[in-house]
Amino acid sequence: MSSSCRQKRNRNQFRLEQLETREVMSVQVPNIALVNLTPQPIEYGDSVNIRAVFLIATPAVARPQNQTVPNPNASGTMTFVINSTLSESFSFSTVDGSATPMFALTNLPVGADTISATFTADSTSAAASDFSSSLTVNVAPASTITSLVVTPAPTARGSYPYATLTATVSAANTSLGQPTGTVQFFSGSTSLGTGTLSNGVATLSTQLPIGYDDLRAVYQSTGNFATSEKSVSNVAGSTTEILINTVYQNVLERNVDPAGLRFWDRAFARHRINTPKFIKAITHSREARQIAASHMTPSHR
Repeated sequence: MSSSCRQKRNRNQFRLEQLETREVMSVQVPNIALVNLTPQPIEYGDSVNIRAVFLIATPAVARPQNQTVPNPNASGTMTFVINSTLSESFSFSTVDGSATPMFALTNLPVGADTISATFTADSTSAAASDFSSSLTVNVAPASTITSLVVTPAPTARGSYPYATLTATVSAANTSLGQPTGTVQFFSGSTSLGTGTLSNGVATLSTQLPIGYDDLRAVYQSTGNFATSEKSVSNVAGSTTEILINTVYQNVLERNVDPAGLRFWDRAFARHRINTPKFIKAITHSREARQIAASHMTPSHR
């Protein structure tokens, strides 16, 4: 056999011996999955529990027989970041290649919050460093409760009634403090005005429609607190004033004007007129005839 053939055979035999002395070893590849354990919906002020599920996969690769199998566990630091701002960092170790550290968050900002977790291995860890994962948590404004109280103001007979409307707004979770902002007051669908909250209370002094009415206070959502409202039924005016205004609404299609209210209320008080005569006077008035004519079709005029 020639010298070159012997050298080639020796090289091939050496390579075969190398392959025979190799076996599978485990290379640690970390994987983090963040899981939100808090039931939806989440409101501002709720405690949000985030679990970081940390697993180590072990794909098979060749290694020499005399190489020690590395520790299947990982140790190091897990860092949580909320909306790019550092929140908390703590050390932990996996057991049998896995770990599920829990992280409780409070007072997350309203909106879509991005929560990230990054693992940084220490010198004894079998897992690589700087492996991260993230999730998004949607946080709604905190619930509020609104109440409404109507306090009539003293008014002269035959004049439109005035009242003070007082709205109190509080957070359902009282530990969050007092909501701020404004409250809008309504009579039916008509806005009566707005009041600014001070220590959770807003007031409005206003003239009210005569008769039966639904009054409503609506807290306008601001920042971390959600809108809420309260409605109450209210009766404004005396029995006579309500009668006068009701006839005006039905016949003249408007509320009684202040001058008309004073005139008819005094007539009733002095017994110069009764209900049938009052209704007849209104229905036969020039304004009533003009309204009736406006509702007629051309062929009936």
